[in-house]
Amino acid sequence: MYNLLFPDPFEAFIIFSIRHEIRKIDLHKRDYSLLVPGLRNTIALDFHFSQSLLYWTDVVEDKIYRGKLSDTGGVSAIEVVVQHGLATPEGLTVDWIAGNIYWIDSNLDQIEVAKLDGTLRTTLIAGAMEHPRAIALDPRYGILFWTDWDANFPRIESASMSGAERRIIYKDMDTGAWPNGLTVDHFEKRIVWTDARSDAIYSALYDGTNMIEIIRGHEYLSHPFAVSLYGSEVYWTDWRTNTLAKANKWTGQNVSVIQKTSAQPFDLQIYHPSRQPQGDYI
Repeated sequence: MYNLLFPDPFEAFIIFSIRHEIRKIDLHKRDYSLLVPGLRNTIALDFHFSQSLLYWTDVVEDKIYRGKLSDTGGVSAIEVVVQHGLATPEGLTVDWIAGNIYWIDSNLDQIEVAKLDGTLRTTLIAGAMEHPRAIALDPRYGILFWTDWDANFPRIESASMSGAERRIIYKDMDTGAWPNGLTVDHFEKRIVWTDARSDAIYSALYDGTNMIEIIRGHEYLSHPFAVSLYGSEVYWTDWRTNTLAKANKWTGQNVSVIQKTSAQPFDLQIYHPSRQPQGDYI
């Protein structure tokens, strides 16, 4: 259990992808380093904190990789964990409690699950998707969430992590909305997503109620892609400005650019144990 009353012994950092590389930025010093070079087209990434594992998808090679994050700042023992039957694995998320990886394939219109090493692979949910993109979960409550760009019916859906109880939880979007990034606020039991059509970031409870618009139309929110959270702040990548930025997760105030990137930034994650809690916070 992660206790917020004691000083944090672990310094959080950002891991993000820019298509051909995976990079790391220290949240406090803003030091930048290269984790994985020479990639083809890396879109999604996630991690397993307690095992120091980093996972990522490549939509050119249509494979899912993993490697070991070292204390010295590199990634070693890189291996393919899923190498067949993928078309466009755009979304990826790790179940750190049961030890599974989930991914969404935007071309096959399905969600699959496998163990951390890629074994026991199963198709969990298939069909009735138009343009699925991002996926997130909260294994403490057994809930899976994903976004769908469906031009006529953009929405966010949820299901149990066994694939049952599928339902639409948020659909009050403008026609043509592009719900891009998706993440979970474990403190507040909320989902947070970016919309690259309205250039906004939204938040709602797990059941889709109590939606709030966090921020819209800011200079550094002109085509948001991925989103993550840490503490009281929301973090996102933006394609039009090639930036990683952050703001207050409730008000959208105090926007600041963490880094300008040399190419379009894709997914980002905040590497910290609070992003993968074992139980409720105290």
